[in-house]
Amino acid sequence: MQARCRFLLLLLTVGLSSAPGSRAWAQTLVAKSSSPEISMGSRFEVSFSIQNVRASRFTAPEFKGFRYIAGPFEQRGMTIVNGKTSSHQSWVFELEALKPGNYTLDPARVTVGGKAVESNRLAIKVVPPRTAVSKNPGSKEDLFVSGELSSEMAWIGQQVTFSVKLYTSVAVEGADLIELPSLDSFYAREKQRFDTRVQYQTLNGKKYAVKTLYEAALFSQKAGEYTIDIARVRAGLPRAGAMGSLFGATPVLLQTQPVTLTVRELPQPVPAAFCGAVGRYEWNLETGNTNIRADEAFTLKITTSGDGDPRRFAPPKLVLPEGLDTDDAPRIAESDEYESGESWKHTQVMEYLVLPSKPGVYTFTPEWQYFDTDSNAYRIWKPSQPIVVQVSPGAPIKALPEPAAPLEKSPLDNIKPWVLLPVTIFLSVFILWWWQRRKRQNRSLENTLRPATPHSNIQNIAKLRQLATTAPAREFYHAFLLHWEHYLAYKTGIAHADLTKQNLRQKLEKLSVPQNTTDEAIQLWNQAELALFAGQTPQLSPLACVEKAEALEKVIGPIG
Repeated sequence: MQARCRFLLLLLTVGLSSAPGSRAWAQTLVAKSSSPEISMGSRFEVSFSIQNVRASRFTAPEFKGFRYIAGPFEQRGMTIVNGKTSSHQSWVFELEALKPGNYTLDPARVTVGGKAVESNRLAIKVVPPRTAVSKNPGSKEDLFVSGELSSEMAWIGQQVTFSVKLYTSVAVEGADLIELPSLDSFYAREKQRFDTRVQYQTLNGKKYAVKTLYEAALFSQKAGEYTIDIARVRAGLPRAGAMGSLFGATPVLLQTQPVTLTVRELPQPVPAAFCGAVGRYEWNLETGNTNIRADEAFTLKITTSGDGDPRRFAPPKLVLPEGLDTDDAPRIAESDEYESGESWKHTQVMEYLVLPSKPGVYTFTPEWQYFDTDSNAYRIWKPSQPIVVQVSPGAPIKALPEPAAPLEKSPLDNIKPWVLLPVTIFLSVFILWWWQRRKRQNRSLENTLRPATPHSNIQNIAKLRQLATTAPAREFYHAFLLHWEHYLAYKTGIAHADLTKQNLRQKLEKLSVPQNTTDEAIQLWNQAELALFAGQTPQLSPLACVEKAEALEKVIGPIG
């Protein structure tokens, strides 16, 4: 906006010094630059103006050697000098100078009264910029930028903040980042909500206004020394003299110095219960009803929040006393990453489903270990009070009713046994036929759902989809568990009799299956078992179980 005002001021100056009624001036399209010399990397304006006529069909030249930013902005105006009125019409472009050198723009064209009018050729000189290589904070220069780390030494997985800051003791007309260093050696998250307010800092007795231009959270993946390259900033310094404001600010290119971050391995030995969290963490534990029966379950809900690398965090293992059992991996109820205050944080909500195997009173204290960057040591988190679970026997079996008093004989009691014999034989044959039919159905289902070939596996999935919508829940989960166990056994090469969750996890790791996929496969297995043998309502519907199995089979690999 300031550049346009300066341009209008130039037009007004030209109008005051020119003869408004001149016919030759009226038919001339004038090309001008907003500054006689342009510094490389700075932006400037080029205008094409004509007076006292109505022009149309403006055609701009090619701006070779420059980057087009915006335009044209068409402007119309009128001036009155000594009672005489004149009009002007102009087209303004905003450009950026790319390289030093002497450039000439070809004429622009407009149509006036049906005739083409060309502008003059415009010569533009681009000079090298005034470049300042910034020194470390403490420099006595009036203006510099600095790349800074919140810490020059960090542990693997610890969060470090990289900032680009502008230090100035003189007036500055704007500052723009034009180049940032590559952060490919880190897991980096750019910040959007950092403090952009101007702070004041005294260095070597000199007071500076300090403004943060950029911030990013960095998480290192392995030990070593990492050099973060330079960042470049373009700033504008006011021109000196009474006419300085007319020609705009002098662009200055500033660049930071490289900074080095030293990343260390975590102290050895790493505890067995270490969950991968490195940084400042908070934990919270919630329990459901812990007074349960042997045929029920309860949930432990763990919420953690911290500023470490979220990709290195693994759900902690829950160690339980004998008589209580849980899945190898909890259900992740919530997972999020967000910017909070001065750091980038992540949070996870994990739910452990605990199943008792027999009645009794169980007492345990969950413990998880993380690496605390404030004390540079492994810390144990545990609740202030142990968890006490009271497990009572399952629902009692109803007692048989007392035998009823003998009834008086009815006329049917006089029926001879040989009359009841055909009825008894018929019922026996019917029961035997029904039992054989159920047996054949189960055998047919087992044969149908045995995944021996890629073709039969596709048929299995189609059959399971049909059972998910038509069969009773118990029959579906029987078929689904049969299919899923045979698939996992066939895929890993484990004999069906030897198929356990521990053996399965080891085999899938050897097949380079991602850990989260392995956890989901075992969790799906557990849910089917709970639905079939414990009668619990699973987290996934029958159809969702089939779709989940299809998705996991695509990752683990098809049969064949």
